Amino acid sequence: MLAERRAGTPEEFSVTLCKLTGPFNQVFLDPHLNRMNGVNVCQIYFGGYVAYIKVDKRPTPHPFSDSILRPESVLRIVTRDMRESKHEMRVVGKIVQSPQNARKWQ
Repeated sequence: MLAERRAGTPEEFSVTLCKLTGPFNQVFLDPHLNRMNGVNVCQIYFGGYVAYIKVDKRPTPHPFSDSILRPESVLRIVTRDMRESKHEMRVVGKIVQSPQNARKWQ
């Protein structure tokens, strides 16, 4: 799509925004690849939100398909509690418990 200089349809380049709630919801984690219902996505964190960017030819999985960004459409933002993600909370736990950070939390 970049080589062709075209943005693609919302489904071809789907982006879903998610508002994080719960403890450590303002965390900035490294962008990483993940799977949502078997579909490859890149997760990018920024100030209490995460953008799920589909990097797969398969359709965006439900319920995210209802919330992808579309031109001239209502902005829908999914909410998700950080405590529901074992991966993210494990990463946050490692950050908090690292020797250089542990002193700051005591």
